[in-house]
Amino acid sequence: MPSNQLDAALFLEADRMRSLAVIKDNLDNQRNAVQEERRLSYDNQPYGPADEAIDDLAFDNFAYKHSVIGSMADLNAASIEDVAAFFKTYYAPNNAILAIAGDVNTPRTLERVRTYFESIPSQPPPPPVDVAQPPQQKERRLDIDDPLARLPRIDIGYRIPSSQSPTTIRSMC
Repeated sequence: MPSNQLDAALFLEADRMRSLAVIKDNLDNQRNAVQEERRLSYDNQPYGPADEAIDDLAFDNFAYKHSVIGSMADLNAASIEDVAAFFKTYYAPNNAILAIAGDVNTPRTLERVRTYFESIPSQPPPPPVDVAQPPQQKERRLDIDDPLARLPRIDIGYRIPSSQSPTTIRSMC
């Protein structure tokens, strides 16, 4: 949003964080929107199934193994209680990052952020995510028949060290 709309953006985000109505109609509406996005981005696109299959094949840890958008089964299984608990855990000021860039006055902007977000209650921190990945012992291969793809495609993937690994940290210094 342009900088002259900063208050509107902050109001909208704080209002959503403070008072999202997790009710059946809203959940069904958003579930349908995400399912349609999934159809357009993955299911009905050439090579869409391959993009998901590569992550599934390359990783053993669930944190990396599945697509961010989720499967249709995951989307259908989400209950109001699941969504409300997820929202309460992960959509709180103490678990949020707000990025503001552009033509803004920093002290005034921080004051505006405090005005909109400071009264929203913090939540207990979310549990840490296990991102450990066991070493891969052998090559993994997969053939996918994609009826939407006009031409064959070969993907070759390599897992690289984590950005937190001692090797990567040393090379960044």
